[in-house]
Amino acid sequence: MPPYSIPTATPIIPHPPISSRLSQMASIWTWLTLYWALMLVQLALWAYCIRYAISYRIRKNQRTATNACVTLREKDEPPPPYREKDTVQPVFKPIYPWVAPPRALPGPYDPRLYPPIRTIRRHSQPAPLQGETIQSNTVYYARRVSTNNIPDQKSTLRGSITHISDGTSSWRRNQWAVEG
Repeated sequence: MPPYSIPTATPIIPHPPISSRLSQMASIWTWLTLYWALMLVQLALWAYCIRYAISYRIRKNQRTATNACVTLREKDEPPPPYREKDTVQPVFKPIYPWVAPPRALPGPYDPRLYPPIRTIRRHSQPAPLQGETIQSNTVYYARRVSTNNIPDQKSTLRGSITHISDGTSSWRRNQWAVEG
């Protein structure tokens, strides 16, 4: 390369000249400003901590003084005297429905003269008639279950269908289980 050629890695337009004295002053000024700013923050933190410690100590002293006064007053005073009429005696009452032990009914009691006692039913249903015939029919079955994704395994579905009828109503129940 000839001595007068410009390498391609360097910029073609040179930077504007800055005197070394100005750049040194700018960096010193920056450091001084940063130093004093940090000192100011540190001073503020110390002042806050001291203020908090003083206020905490004052509050603690006030609390202990108040508690000490209360405890001294409680120790000095004798307990109030209790009178017999001030104390409440427990009252035992029987639990409902056992108000009293069972007693005999007054007068003669003939169950034929009184209606039957009512019973609580969960559902309203007619009373079953005597002599009805209930028909029951159960069918058992077995089927092969299709297992396309597992060719080696043979599964069987075994089940039953039960149908019961009493003439007015009927119901059907399916049960099944897979074997294999």
